[in-house]
Amino acid sequence: MADQRKRVNREISGENVRTRAETKEVEGHLPSKEAIASKSKELPSESLFTDSTMYSSDAPNLKHKKAKHEIIRNDLMKVDTTPSQSQMEIAREQELKAAAQKTEMQLTLKTQHKPAINQEQFDKKHGFRRTDLSLARKLFYQIKIMKTWRSLEWMNFLKSRLPIIGWLPAYNWHEDFLRDVVSGIMISIIYIPQGLAYGLMVGIPPIYGIYTGIVGPLIYIFLGTSRHASTGAFAIVAMMVGSVIEQSVTESRLIYNETDRLCCSEITQKPDAEKAIQLSSLIAFFVGVIQVVLGFLHAGLLAVWLSDQLVEGLTAGAAVHVFVSQIQTMTGVRNVPRTSEMFGIIRVIFSIILCYLATETTLDLHLHIIGDIDAGMRAPFLPDFGKTGQIIFSAFSIAIVSFVIHIALAKLTAKEYNYQINVNQEWLALGTMHIVASFFGCFAGGSSLSRTIISAKLGSRSQLTTLVVVIILLIIAFGAAPLFKYLPK
Repeated sequence: MADQRKRVNREISGENVRTRAETKEVEGHLPSKEAIASKSKELPSESLFTDSTMYSSDAPNLKHKKAKHEIIRNDLMKVDTTPSQSQMEIAREQELKAAAQKTEMQLTLKTQHKPAINQEQFDKKHGFRRTDLSLARKLFYQIKIMKTWRSLEWMNFLKSRLPIIGWLPAYNWHEDFLRDVVSGIMISIIYIPQGLAYGLMVGIPPIYGIYTGIVGPLIYIFLGTSRHASTGAFAIVAMMVGSVIEQSVTESRLIYNETDRLCCSEITQKPDAEKAIQLSSLIAFFVGVIQVVLGFLHAGLLAVWLSDQLVEGLTAGAAVHVFVSQIQTMTGVRNVPRTSEMFGIIRVIFSIILCYLATETTLDLHLHIIGDIDAGMRAPFLPDFGKTGQIIFSAFSIAIVSFVIHIALAKLTAKEYNYQINVNQEWLALGTMHIVASFFGCFAGGSSLSRTIISAKLGSRSQLTTLVVVIILLIIAFGAAPLFKYLPK
């Protein structure tokens, strides 16, 4: 059908060319309007040829001249009645369009009754053979292609995998550096109490929240494509990791008394710190592996489903979730029950407030402080892979949640400040960040809602803001950590 349409189009174009040529040829033989007017003026009027002149001595010559002038006048009248070039072209185009429509209709009627065929029948009809390559052969083929790359292609590949190579040489040190430094100082001030609190939320020593803000963000500086994403510890992911650790490590016992019946009927023993650190590192490792695999599989298409309404709802829900999670620590009420029922969160909040007011603590705020914080940073270690089966499914859900929140914030800031992000590269950046951080005892994290928005509002221009945060947190971890022992939980 496509070949027949092409043939019809060629015939139409050929007819148009011939029509234009014939029109030009006719125009070449026709006199111009000025010539016609001048000739008309030169012609003698009919009044000159009277009956008296017909009988004069020059009558035969006059008859001959009159006949000649009549012939010329008739020719001029014929020229005036000849259709113009535009009219001829319009008529010809209409005929060609009608012919093309008729031909197309005939082709459509012929192809309407053709049966549909599947991929296998199509391959058989056209003689196409499919070869299913194994993963090793695909890898070998990709390496073979990469061997033919030139320096420019290698540079483009490195820029796509290490975005810092692209933006750092073009960085405006004169105008943007001071702005990034100020933003980094402000973000680090916000991160210090957050990191310590998220470490306690996971169930490990609070200093590991500071470690999480050092190792992972340092990797993201080189691999990330978002200018404003503030990576590190994040409340929702920290709560998910803490829930997995609590279910895997802690032992629970049931007690019943008047106070606990209002809020809960279960008291959990505090987990062993070293076991919790090993388990959080193992979770972070597999979260990173899953994210790297999804990045190589080009799972960035998942970001297409993140509409603006979904992002706004997600951020609002995250804020409510974080607020509710802190009510227990604010009031000093322990062993808050978990619920997934409709409006269950309202019942939990009401029970916490009731327990708080019923224990005669109106004047006593019961502020619990963090306590002693060990300075320094432990040496890298391998996670204990013995409990992989217990956490692998939880690690998958944590990996998805971490990426969704991160990419939602990255898309939000990129849209507002008019720049592009590479979604597949963000998978790889987050995954590599988690894998490397797991060797230092860090727990899984992502982009913080509050820090990312504040970083954007402060006017940070690049990930050098994160580098300033990392430097300040290193100073805190290796020297100034004990100064924060009196921070309330």
